Amino acid sequence: MYQVACPGCGAPVSFRSAASVMAVCEFCRTTVLKDADSVRDLGKMAEVLEDYSPIRIGVSGIFNQHAFTVIGRIQLRYAAGFWNEWYVMSDEGRPAWLSDASGQYAVTAEAPAIASPPKFAGLRAGNRVKLGDAVYVAADVRTAKCVAGQGELPFQVGPGWQARVADFRRGPQFLTLDYSDGEVPKIYRGKAVKLDEMKCQLLRAADEIRDTAGRYKGKVGSLACPACGAAANYTPGASTHLVCPACAAQIDTSGAVAEVIAAGARVAAVKTTLELAAKATIEREPWTLIGLMRREEVGEGEDSRWTEYLLYSESAAFAGWSKPAKAGKRGRARRMATMGR
Repeated sequence: MYQVACPGCGAPVSFRSAASVMAVCEFCRTTVLKDADSVRDLGKMAEVLEDYSPIRIGVSGIFNQHAFTVIGRIQLRYAAGFWNEWYVMSDEGRPAWLSDASGQYAVTAEAPAIASPPKFAGLRAGNRVKLGDAVYVAADVRTAKCVAGQGELPFQVGPGWQARVADFRRGPQFLTLDYSDGEVPKIYRGKAVKLDEMKCQLLRAADEIRDTAGRYKGKVGSLACPACGAAANYTPGASTHLVCPACAAQIDTSGAVAEVIAAGARVAAVKTTLELAAKATIEREPWTLIGLMRREEVGEGEDSRWTEYLLYSESAAFAGWSKPAKAGKRGRARRMATMGR
């Protein structure tokens, strides 16, 4: 372990991995760049938003018969929300990434380049692409911005740093093409995983998640609607948008400051079968209703209207419940495969 004094406050900053080039001081948020035998102050890193992830720095587990420890994190934001990328180090000194998007996890490590990789601009979700000696399906293609960081990281990131990534799946196999540094992508290979099968230790407990989700690390505060100032009660950390109960303004909660996106019509007159905060047990799993959306098939009239409910469970992440407005149709629960990254 390599330890230095933080240039900002003098507190000890540890580099547990030889591959780490920067670390964020946990006391003053100074970004410390390790350069040969010296360190440099790169300014302050934004606070991470604690969400519903059970992972934190210090969590350990086993992957591919090797023990690993989580030593860093970056939070990436895109148009529909944000996700975490956890930087992990194995007991044999090999770095990897644990992707964490609304209860969906994948472990990947940098792999050798492939011949004739596709251009990022031409990729779309659903594309079938031959990568190396196998055909993969593009599960996700997006550009995201790094908004916060924590712990050790293998490269320099900061405000405005963008990631251009395309994720591909082939059964349980997971492959990422990372175009952040240019048109020739870095390759990361791995597989989709579950936390219990990796025998993770020191995960955040359910009550700790409930108490901290939606707060910036080390800070506590309440959310006032930027449009009218009324208190907007919500389940923080579970989603990136909410609707003010007083003025019906749509509020973005994924950034450091809540912003009004648009003012809609009042929602008080909209009657739904289920109410916010309603609880139910589905397939022996307890769920809480934390959001809803009224939808309508364009040009099809009232019979085509339905309500989408967003459900949350501490152990099973997110699900949607679709309730058609037309009589005789029954809603059903389904896991939200499109939630998160």
